[in-house]
Amino acid sequence: MEARLLIEPKLAALSAEHATRSQVKQLRALADSMVNQMEEGGPFLDTDLSFHSLIAESAQHPVLLRMLESIYPLLSEGRKQTNTLPHMRTKASNYHILIAIAIEERHSEQASQLMHSHIYDMIEALKK
Repeated sequence: MEARLLIEPKLAALSAEHATRSQVKQLRALADSMVNQMEEGGPFLDTDLSFHSLIAESAQHPVLLRMLESIYPLLSEGRKQTNTLPHMRTKASNYHILIAIAIEERHSEQASQLMHSHIYDMIEALKK
C-alpha cells in the first residue's frame, strides 16, 4: 500500500494530462460500474483493478507503469483485505468517481490529491 502511495498519485496526475478521450470514457464507465456493483453488494475487485490499470496505462509513463505492474500481485491481496473494512467499499467507489472526473476535467493536481487520499485512507483503516 505504501508503494502505491508513492506511485499512483503521480500516475493519476499524468493520466489527467495524457489520457485519450476513449480512455477517459472507459475510466468513467469503470467507476460507474464499481458504484453499481457496490450498491448491489457484489464483488468489484476486477473492476477496481481494471480502473487502476487503465490510469497507469493512460499516464503514458512506461517506467511508472512497469513499477506498478511489478507490485500487481500484492495489489490484489491488499484489496481483498481493504474491501472487508467498514465503509471502505463505499468510500473506494466514490473516490473512483471523483478521480475519474478529475481526469476527465484534466485537473492533474486534483487527480493526484484524490488518489493520494484514496490510498492513504485505506492505509489508515488497515492500521486500526
